[in-house]
Amino acid sequence: DPAMTFNPSPAELRTFLEGPDRFIAYDTETDSLEPTTANVRTYQFGTADRAVSVCFRSLNGNGFYGPEDEDDIKTIIRDFLTGPKVKVGHNAGYYDAMIDKQFLGVEARPLIDTILVAAGVESELPKSLGFLGTYMTDVHAWKSSHTAVNAQTDEELWRYGCLDTVVNARIFP
Repeated sequence: DPAMTFNPSPAELRTFLEGPDRFIAYDTETDSLEPTTANVRTYQFGTADRAVSVCFRSLNGNGFYGPEDEDDIKTIIRDFLTGPKVKVGHNAGYYDAMIDKQFLGVEARPLIDTILVAAGVESELPKSLGFLGTYMTDVHAWKSSHTAVNAQTDEELWRYGCLDTVVNARIFP
């Protein structure tokens, strides 16, 4: 497993996002498959070997940050999503794009959607991140238990989200 940080402080998140990496993968976890009505639970950001999970709402609906820190973290994420560093996401050009617009009022740019890249590179293979991750990397089958919708604890959801971003960062090159 990669190194994982859960609920970083604003300073820790800024340091991670402003690091030397050429690109950072990102993902959201929500409480619905319908992005226009979904409530954001987490944002994850990852490289090939480390990830952070920022939890805005727990599985029971409680927040993890005070109002000032939450505002700071949203600003940091907005700055990252609209800044010059390349953002990578699986289906980020559709689902996460709608979440970003609804929750933060921004569009991630520059953005590379790996589901579209996969379609161009391996047009006959399935395009799910679960398939691509197990086909192209040595990551265990983290999606097999459907944790995104069946998580029993917040930490289980955070770990799942971190693995999503790390796998995405690993398959992108």
